[in-house]
Amino acid sequence: MKLFHWIRGPARPRGIRRGWPLLLVAAALWLLMPTVVWPAAYWFHGVRGRDITVCFAGNAVTDRSPRVQEIIGHLAQYKYAANIRFVSISGSPIDTAPISSLGCPAPTKQGNGNDYYNGDIRVAIPGTNVPVFGGASLVPGVGCTQTQGDSSWSNPPDELALRRSCQYNLVLGDDADATGTPYLNHTLHEFGHALGLAHEHARADENAQCVPAGIDGHHSITTGYITPYDKNSVMHYWWDASVVPNCQQTGSNYSQAGLTAYDKLAVHIMYPEDVRTVEFYGNTVLRAGETLQLTSAWQARGANMSFVTTDWKWVVDGVQRSTTPTLNLAGLAVGDHTLAISHKDFLDRTYTYNGKVQVLAGAEYAKRAAALAASQAMLAPIIAATNLPMVVNP
Repeated sequence: MKLFHWIRGPARPRGIRRGWPLLLVAAALWLLMPTVVWPAAYWFHGVRGRDITVCFAGNAVTDRSPRVQEIIGHLAQYKYAANIRFVSISGSPIDTAPISSLGCPAPTKQGNGNDYYNGDIRVAIPGTNVPVFGGASLVPGVGCTQTQGDSSWSNPPDELALRRSCQYNLVLGDDADATGTPYLNHTLHEFGHALGLAHEHARADENAQCVPAGIDGHHSITTGYITPYDKNSVMHYWWDASVVPNCQQTGSNYSQAGLTAYDKLAVHIMYPEDVRTVEFYGNTVLRAGETLQLTSAWQARGANMSFVTTDWKWVVDGVQRSTTPTLNLAGLAVGDHTLAISHKDFLDRTYTYNGKVQVLAGAEYAKRAAALAASQAMLAPIIAATNLPMVVNP
């Protein structure tokens, strides 16, 4: 077996509840074991910060509280995929805050006399005292120039200041499946725009016969590809089979399927951990004579590295050995070696890692391999009980 097939990066699996000692112990040990990890187009309208305030306009929290709670539940998918925290105006996580605290506050006045509405994402839903779907009619608010439109929509991150005088900057309809259940992916689609994602179906590399040629913006997005094209993305529209008869989708904006693996990767890259650490695959403990082979975890998960990253540096024992997302280095002597990695992302943010590579003689390597196998066997029942993935060698 291989020793220590690492992925370096975020230190805590998302979604693990605090206060469970056994679970935390298992999670900590699990991160020391070999692990397997798991489309998107950037909108070129920036990203938001980690903590994003969300509120619901008008009387939504009182007159449509079940729908508000449903939307809040949907948003957990983003929290688990990336370093995103949706919070109330007061700063409490929206999934634990009293629903009565999630209403958008009344506006204050800006120095120019326009209204100022607090909240990064101010959600309007139908069936409340807030007008939506009014076409060319303006969103309420002194100084607001945003039209209501005829369907769901969201402003991008970089229009927050521009739309501060508007009562809301995201409209989410009740579009539902045959059972009357509002689509999970419809929520994720509009909030995806609010996080900075563009329409997947507008990509020029669309190749699944899932997009009618006559739509507005057909094949208009030619850059900003974070991942390969994904016909099942929450950011991809759905059309009836009579319009796209050769298309087969398991997800879209009109689906209950949730974020795809590429959706998750995209928001993970757009919203990294507070301490930006290089994430990579490979063995950092080697048997004497083995080649050091490391690769970016983003690349392994399918990211479009020509857009997503730049300026790679892999430095071993003070000597730069690679400027690509991979490192292959033979001939390391038995002993410890320093390893430093860095790169930038498409938003010019820097990621670093500093650690070591150990090269072990045969007997010591075999000893550690046996200890690791014993630890895996001991922890398997705990991992199964806490729903962490079983560990296999990639």
